[in-house]
Order: sequence, then C-alpha cells, then structure tokens
Amino acid sequence: QFCLKLSDSTDIEVISKELVNLQPSLLLFLRRLRVINVTVPSCSPIRLACTLTGSGRRLSKNGEVQDYIVYEQQVTNMPYEEMRVGITKTRVLLAFPMKDKKPILNEQEVFAFLPIRSYGFKFIIQADFLLVASREDIDHSRAWNRQLLDGIFQTFMDVVNPPVNPELKYQWPQYLPQDI
Repeated sequence: QFCLKLSDSTDIEVISKELVNLQPSLLLFLRRLRVINVTVPSCSPIRLACTLTGSGRRLSKNGEVQDYIVYEQQVTNMPYEEMRVGITKTRVLLAFPMKDKKPILNEQEVFAFLPIRSYGFKFIIQADFLLVASREDIDHSRAWNRQLLDGIFQTFMDVVNPPVNPELKYQWPQYLPQDI
C-alpha cells in the first residue's frame, strides 16, 4: 500500500479524474500486480482486479466483470536492437474481450506492458514494442517492431485457423478491424 503525496501546486481535480478513470485492462499484462484499490476523497473507492481463468483472465472494476480469452506466442529471430541487446526472442499476447461468451467489439488499446493507445483493433495486443520518447506511439522505423508486427499477425492466424478456442470458432471475424 502506498499513499500518493501531492505538492501544493498539483491540480488535484486532474489527478482525481485520472485515478477514477483507471481501466482494469491496465492489469492484464502486469505479472505481479493483480489488484489496485483507489481512494479519492471526493469519490467512492475503486477496486480493479485481475484473476486468471482457464483460457484467459477476468478483469473487474467495482464488481463489473469483463472476461478475456488470452493467447500468448513466442516471436523468434528478433533483429539486433541497441535497446534489447542479447534478446533474440520475445512474446506477443492477444486478448479477446468476451461477455457471456459473446464478443465485445469496442476498440481496444495496444500495450507495451502499459497502454499506448488505440489503433482500431477490437482485441488487445501486448508486445515489447519500442516506443517514441513520449510513450504515445510505436516507433515504426525500428526493425524490432516490424518483426513484432509479423509475430502478431502469425499469432492471430494461429488463433483462428483452425480456431483454438470453441468460443472463438464462429466469432473471430467480428474482431477484424473494418478499416483494413
């Protein structure tokens, strides 16, 4: 447990709003952190939680539950990268949101352990992307990231052809972006 102490010049309204708007998907890919309890003086307490299920993870925010079917695959032959010296393999994860065994088809964020932004996908992508300095976008000029994109495509194809989870058998086309 920790207490966030703010300086006198901090805009408490902005910080409070950010804390209240935390999304449980933040916990999807953090290995050790499974629960976040947030108490803001002017709001009701917030509890974010992540539990492992048979084929994925269950996230909750104040009792509202969201299930994800999660697939993980190793990407090999990663190119040399100064920021990843000696690393030749990494993992990509795809998380498909479901509610009552039906797809949730909202745009989802792409993660590099923490959320980056939405790219129009209806499933969550987690990979060890190299980011621009602001952490707001993937650095598309890096060969490392291009190899990760190939790995994401291959992981998606392995998930759907043939479908490895009966819940996705006839549902997976709904997760495809419409703008491609």
